[in-house]
Amino acid sequence: MVLPPGPTDPARVSQIHKTVISADGKTYAAATFGGCKRCMWWKDDSGSNGLRGSVGGGAMFRRILNAVLLTLAAVLLALPAFADSQVRIVRLSQVDGAVQADRNTGQGFEKAFLNMPVTQGMKLRTNTDGRAEIEFEDGSTLRIVPHTIVVFPELSLRDSGAKATGVNVQDGTAYLNFTGKKDDEFTLSFAREKVSLTKPAHLRIELGDTDATMAVFKGDVQVEGPSGAVNVGKKQTATFDLADQDRYALAKNLEPDPYDEWDKQQEQYHQRLRRMG
Repeated sequence: MVLPPGPTDPARVSQIHKTVISADGKTYAAATFGGCKRCMWWKDDSGSNGLRGSVGGGAMFRRILNAVLLTLAAVLLALPAFADSQVRIVRLSQVDGAVQADRNTGQGFEKAFLNMPVTQGMKLRTNTDGRAEIEFEDGSTLRIVPHTIVVFPELSLRDSGAKATGVNVQDGTAYLNFTGKKDDEFTLSFAREKVSLTKPAHLRIELGDTDATMAVFKGDVQVEGPSGAVNVGKKQTATFDLADQDRYALAKNLEPDPYDEWDKQQEQYHQRLRRMG
């Protein structure tokens, strides 16, 4: 490396930091002179004083910086869209009796409380006298009765603003009243069955040791499982045999459940709130 004479005499160079080859094939170097902490650039082509100034002020540095920034901008524009957000406003709107929550933090189950935020990956469990209601942003509700376990594998917000919700009933009985807001996605699963909702529906899931039942109070719901897809209409009930490849039987009636009245009362309460709001 040929160093320029004068103020940048080689004897005063305490350290050469790096060399840079520019687009025109010429070489530039950066060094510290004597005790000065300022880093200087010069051109190594003819040995003449080609001092370019301090880093941050020189024309050469500005050209390099502009090139780096342009490259970075191009890379960022080429990246895919950001991942879905998990910022949702889902809460426990009612807690009666013994209700526990596992917030997926490694701490296990703890006592649930009113207005507790429900987040992605969270698990709720009701004991002998426990009941709980989960309210979503659009007014949809999920209600669980004693001896029920539900998990929320997905509670996310799409880039478009649409909400994606996944609920898995692992045991017990759950009531879902889905309002069916535009573009929102709601997936309900139980045993090996899956329901993808896009339109308003009100239904009850009962999961036992040998069978699972879905009763539809309102709406038209399609269930997909190992035995294929089945459409369950208003006031119809589908029963799935968990011991026989989830084969289903469709009945055109609803068998009452002791907690149907509680679910009905809760829904009437929410309807009054919506009218007042």
